[in-house]
Amino acid sequence: ILGFAGTVILIEPGTSGWNPLGTVLALAAAVFGSLVLIMLRRIGQYESPVTSAIWYNGTGAVLFISLQLALDLPLPDAGRDTLILVALGVIASMQQIALSTSHRFAPASTLATLRYLSIPLGMIAGMVFFDEVVTGQFILGSCIVIAASIFIIYRERVTSGAQAHAPEKMSGK
Repeated sequence: ILGFAGTVILIEPGTSGWNPLGTVLALAAAVFGSLVLIMLRRIGQYESPVTSAIWYNGTGAVLFISLQLALDLPLPDAGRDTLILVALGVIASMQQIALSTSHRFAPASTLATLRYLSIPLGMIAGMVFFDEVVTGQFILGSCIVIAASIFIIYRERVTSGAQAHAPEKMSGK
């Protein structure tokens, strides 16, 4: 809940740049992202991260190429846009492999929490690449998000440690 509160502070609802549709779509993305984390955790028990990434990205490519053709959407201009889109595909594939691999080493709840960090990291990238301005509200929200992430990781570590050291139940004989 604390991470969500930090996220609300970051998106600054009620300001002129806030768009309710964008917020709804971001929430939908969070729901779908959570489902991906759960499914990756499950499939990662018996498939390699590369196999998961091939199916994930391949299925997405087929789906969106089909939509592109069915809806007769314009294609990107050759040149810079195409290079950016190819780079985006490579980066997304690396992200998928890293995410699939991470599920072998950490519980889904910890990994889901780390996704909150994409908000402040995205804003830092916005500052570096797009000259976006950081507000005090952004700094406050980022601190809350980072603190919530650290707390949940700590709690998971304590909880998993307590379970590992719990005495076994006696059979009653």
